[in-house]
Amino acid sequence: MANASSRVRQLFVSKSQPLTLPLIKQELPDLKPSEVSMALCYLVRMRYLTRQQIANDKRIGRKTIWEYTYHADRLPKEQA
Repeated sequence: MANASSRVRQLFVSKSQPLTLPLIKQELPDLKPSEVSMALCYLVRMRYLTRQQIANDKRIGRKTIWEYTYHADRLPKEQA
């Protein structure tokens, strides 16, 4: 899909809270995993998203996962 980054951005704006990859995939099931990944990478590179590792609350899968926080304004290069 050509508009994956705009759909991911709209999801962050509508939820107005930090999201993890499993939550994004759950909310946008029609996007391919590669499209979601590329959209997140694009938004991080454009300095609209920051990420931090958190402990996975589920016992299945990885021990830590990334939590993405959306910022309406672009962050300065020093903070990104």
